[in-house]
Amino acid sequence: MASSSSSSNESNPYVMVEVGEEYPYPTHVCAPNLVTLKLSCRDEYSMWKTQMLCLLASYDEQDKKRAELHQIVYQATVAGNWNLVHVILKTGQITVIDKITNNENTVLHVAVGTTKKSEFLENLLKLIPENTPIDVRNSNGSTLLHVAAIVGNTEAVNVLVEKNRDLLLAVDNEGHTPLAVALSNMHTETSNQLLLHINAEKEKFSSSIGDALFSGTSGDDLLVTAISSKDFRLARKMMRKYKALHGDAVMVALAQNFPCELSILEEYIGTYIILFRVTRFLEASFNYMVFRWVPLCGSWVGKIIRLFYTGTVWIVLHFPPIFKILERPFIKKRVQIHQDAYRLLVDACSKIKSCKDSRCYHHYYTNPIFEATRLDACVVVSSIISEFPNAVWSVNENGHNFIQYAVINRSEKVYNLLYQMSEHKNIYRTIKDSFGNNLLHLAGRLAPANKLNLISGAALQIQRELQRFKEVERFVCPLNVVQKNSFHETPQMVFTREHKELVIEGEKWMKATAESYTITAALITTIMFAAAITVPGGNNQEKGIPIFSHAKAFTIFAISDAISLFASDFLFKLPSKLIIGLAMLFISTTSMFRLVIDLISTTYGLSIFGRKRNSVLY
Repeated sequence: MASSSSSSNESNPYVMVEVGEEYPYPTHVCAPNLVTLKLSCRDEYSMWKTQMLCLLASYDEQDKKRAELHQIVYQATVAGNWNLVHVILKTGQITVIDKITNNENTVLHVAVGTTKKSEFLENLLKLIPENTPIDVRNSNGSTLLHVAAIVGNTEAVNVLVEKNRDLLLAVDNEGHTPLAVALSNMHTETSNQLLLHINAEKEKFSSSIGDALFSGTSGDDLLVTAISSKDFRLARKMMRKYKALHGDAVMVALAQNFPCELSILEEYIGTYIILFRVTRFLEASFNYMVFRWVPLCGSWVGKIIRLFYTGTVWIVLHFPPIFKILERPFIKKRVQIHQDAYRLLVDACSKIKSCKDSRCYHHYYTNPIFEATRLDACVVVSSIISEFPNAVWSVNENGHNFIQYAVINRSEKVYNLLYQMSEHKNIYRTIKDSFGNNLLHLAGRLAPANKLNLISGAALQIQRELQRFKEVERFVCPLNVVQKNSFHETPQMVFTREHKELVIEGEKWMKATAESYTITAALITTIMFAAAITVPGGNNQEKGIPIFSHAKAFTIFAISDAISLFASDFLFKLPSKLIIGLAMLFISTTSMFRLVIDLISTTYGLSIFGRKRNSVLY
């Protein structure tokens, strides 16, 4: 060991000493000048120890000064103080590519991550030692372009790509490119700029850069990142660069991230059909009124009508543009996002159909259609079936098709697609799974927890479960209602077994709620009854008539007291009587308003299965 060390020192007298985390930065120390003695026997240990302590003390002092200098240049860089940074770098003690933080960021990394002044970065880049590439990395393997993508520094992206276009393809320790990092951090502007640079480099040099980014599993992952970031418009731009999709990951991502279905108002607002029709109707009505009835009126009446007509017509004609401006930040954005997502879905389906054999289509749509069904993404399911009709026969690992899966997961919108089918829907009236369960057996199962938790209270949950069960019962064949599965259970038996605990919880909830309202109503009754028999001012001792019986305030008090007394009447039947009780209690107290809405909407509201469309799906 000693001889080996000796030969090494003789060939290179300057030994680099690296230390652990306490001293994170390596330094250069002339070791032979401080440790001249070789430890070859026990007698030399004392002198060797003294020289080693001097060496460590010297290193400790240098390291402290270096750490202080790193701290100063770091703070100056964060503050954008170019004069101070330039003075420090000119001394030669630190270079722009030296590691100045614990995660091995250089001055360049810090500048890109903290300031968006392009001149500051350009000045720093000029100080890079000659023949040194600018692909310096930190401990995460992040290049300067990665850092720019992480923080969304679009200005730095332009400067760095101009200096080194190879940075566009660089990957960090996790295998992510700058574009992938920008997408995952939801920096739309930076992502678009990176994509523009990629397109420019592809046209200027070769298609290799595009082939490397937009192909294979890594290419699909890049598109999945864009979709997961809800940047569907950018994802569409990227989709044009793909020759083919490698797997079903993109379609699954669309199913998982597809925006909620638009309401009727949002669908029409996008095209302003309603406003256009209302405008024309009102204009025609006012014209008819003015030309037919105004001449029959007097001069002053006619002037008032004409003035009213002029103002109304002006409002009618200018209302659509004004409304368009007002609704733009709210409805227009949602409509645009939904349209971009839908077009991306169509593009993905077209990409699969154009590049793959029809016998392989099922590898691309099977998992997505079941994922979309689970999430009740009706648009995704209907689009997949429209593009790939055979998708209706797809089955999952449990042997269920998408309608059966919709019943299991309580996906009402997807279940509604059943009514858009032609004669094919009759197959589902009698279809069974591998355990002999028909659709009604599946409807008898307990809904997934994520669907039940959307409804407040166990009683309303069991009510919703019954509504779903009855909806499926109306669809299946009458024989299926009493048909037994492989476990010798009818659908009703399955429903009873699966919902046993929920029924108990529902009963407790209803009783507790009714009791609390009863107690509150009883308190109000007691107070009001006491107020009724306790007449303000007292009674006339001789006649027994209230002293203030002729005063208006007394009459108002008597009426309000009677209303409050009657409104606090007790409850008998639930949930119908519970709704009435809540409504009456609301007259006296303004609490529990949300529960009243939930009870009324779930009991008397529209069907949970929503609107059924007339268009034929399959």
